[in-house]
Amino acid sequence: MAAGAGLASIYDNTTDKARINLDVLTNMGVPAGAVVSCRVSGDSMESKISDGAKIFIDTRTNKIIDGKIYAFEYGGLLRVKYLYRLPFNGVRIRSENTADYPDEDLSFEEAKHLRIIGRVFWQESAL
Repeated sequence: MAAGAGLASIYDNTTDKARINLDVLTNMGVPAGAVVSCRVSGDSMESKISDGAKIFIDTRTNKIIDGKIYAFEYGGLLRVKYLYRLPFNGVRIRSENTADYPDEDLSFEEAKHLRIIGRVFWQESAL
C-alpha cells in the first residue's frame, strides 16, 4: 500500500498471516475475519504512518468518516490517506505530509471510481 504517489500492483495471498494482539481487536470492536494488513511504502503519511509500517485495516468500514485514514484503490493505485466528504458527493484525498503531497479533490464522477478497502485502525512501527 502506498503512502506516496501510489502502487500499481497488489499481492493477494490469503495464506499469509499477520499478528495482532486480540485485546486490540476487542478494544477496537473489529472481528478478526474483517482484518487485512499490509506494509506502507512512502512518506506522504509521515509523521502519522512511517514508511515500512504495518497497518491493519477494518474491511467492514467503507463509508467515509471525515478525517479518518483509509486504504483505497483509485485509478489503479493502492493508497493510504485521509478521506473527507465534499459537497455534491465529491471526495478530498489528503496526506499527512501536505507540503510535498497537496490535497486532491475528486468530483462526484471521479469519486465513483474510488474503491475503499477499509479504515486503518492500527499500525505497527517499521522494522
